[in-house]
Amino acid sequence: SLKAVLGINLQHYWDFSLDVAKVSRSLAGVVRQNQQAAFTAGLIHFIGELAMRLAMPQEMASLDFEVPALDARRARAERKMFEFDYTQVGAGYARQWLFPEAIVDAIAHQDAPFRDDAYEPLAGVVHLAIWRARCKLGGLNQREMAVTFPGPVGEVLALGPPQEVQAHPG
Repeated sequence: SLKAVLGINLQHYWDFSLDVAKVSRSLAGVVRQNQQAAFTAGLIHFIGELAMRLAMPQEMASLDFEVPALDARRARAERKMFEFDYTQVGAGYARQWLFPEAIVDAIAHQDAPFRDDAYEPLAGVVHLAIWRARCKLGGLNQREMAVTFPGPVGEVLALGPPQEVQAHPG
């Protein structure tokens, strides 16, 4: 029901989120995770960013000058500035909305699915889908994709090189 959110083109936001959702669903099938949960987590993975922008429009706008909203460094920049980030806010909303714990965990750990001994395969799936959507959005070529591929996440999920992840429809 949102009509506008400062600093976010909602059509681009939902296009990006739908791309993440579709790739998440496809990758989840490969690694034997729940495809519906993966689609849902991918679709709402960035909802915390919208909530933060509605609650703190000036602060978020100032952060945009340093790190754009869809940049891979965004969560880190938010943690540095606010001591929390969109993944935590989004997971809080998902928990409040009574989503299954796997979806809550996937949203919470999407930025670093295996940090601090966390192991949530669905978060790894969403992480790779976000990487894939960012590559598409940025128009990265094969070489650039190979350089930016989150190899450790791919290894844990037994998903090979970037070409394998890129092959999944988005």
